Amino acid sequence: MYKISSGEESTLPDQGEMRLQGVAFSPDSKRLATAGSDERIRVWDSGSGRNLLNILSGDHGSIDVLAFSQDGKMLVSGSEDGTAKIFDATSGPKCGHCPETTEFCVPHLAMTAIV
Repeated sequence: MYKISSGEESTLPDQGEMRLQGVAFSPDSKRLATAGSDERIRVWDSGSGRNLLNILSGDHGSIDVLAFSQDGKMLVSGSEDGTAKIFDATSGPKCGHCPETTEFCVPHLAMTAIV
């Protein structure tokens, strides 16, 4: 990871033994969400690297993709078990889920405002 303004290199926070699969920045770039093979989502302060939130997703398999909502209040995850789940990005509780549409992983995610 690099800070564009300075070219300074920084590293992702320690993920332990977990294989990192998904990474997403909040729209304001102040938070970084990471997820992977341990079925957890972690939200970090992107400036200090401090852990802000740990979410046990309840997925059955690795979390492959993450996306923040445009306002940064929600976080959606897509997993190799074919599910997509929506979480409160500041406190962690699950807000909803999408019906299973595939027996394979969710390869891509995007969130948009509905008007």
